[in-house]
Amino acid sequence: MCQGREALASDARVTCHLLDLEGLCALGEPAELAVALEGRAMPRYLDVARRAKHPGVRAEALGTGLILAGCLGLRRDADLDVGPQGKPEPSSGAWHLGISHTHRLAAACSSPAVVGLDVAELPDEVDRLMVMTLGRAGQRLAPGLADDPTRVTPEAFARLWTRIEATLKAEGTGFAADLRDHQDWFGRWGFCWATGLGHVVCAATREGLPLELRVHEPRELLGAVLGSVNRGETCLP
Repeated sequence: MCQGREALASDARVTCHLLDLEGLCALGEPAELAVALEGRAMPRYLDVARRAKHPGVRAEALGTGLILAGCLGLRRDADLDVGPQGKPEPSSGAWHLGISHTHRLAAACSSPAVVGLDVAELPDEVDRLMVMTLGRAGQRLAPGLADDPTRVTPEAFARLWTRIEATLKAEGTGFAADLRDHQDWFGRWGFCWATGLGHVVCAATREGLPLELRVHEPRELLGAVLGSVNRGETCLP
């Protein structure tokens, strides 16, 4: 489902690659897989996969580096430029990049337009604290909603939350900016949502481009990256 659409090219879209991190970690410890991927994926991600204390952070870094290498052709640190507030973009300038993850999922997308990408796991239920968090993060809420959180379905919560983070990422600020002071930012972007692997995915672009999800089997993607370094293969559309 998309909101806000302006003309670009008729086939222009955001292509988002998803990778299940539990399935990836079933193939080996992130630190061990990172060693095997040396020279085949970005060192900045492999280093985190080896050294981070939290196992979820190690898995996120490994999965992100694997998608960037195998699906988007970004294998060297020099392939990626990072803005002053942390927004990553391909150094080639030929297309735009979005990255997001949870401890269970890594996602990265390519887009012909500036994009903010966010993913959120579908919660089992929505409680008062979660609704209040939406408000503190900049989402305007109907009166009394925090006192009756059952009015917010798990998917509606995930859509609202990803809308917040996708906006901040598209603007390039992340949570360094407070959306309560920048309500007009929501109007700058068109949003498109999709669901995959138990998560809601949101892409924010000025044009409200459609969102295509591509789910990758961990063993196949890992094998492709390990075997394709000399062939330069990617799944970038």
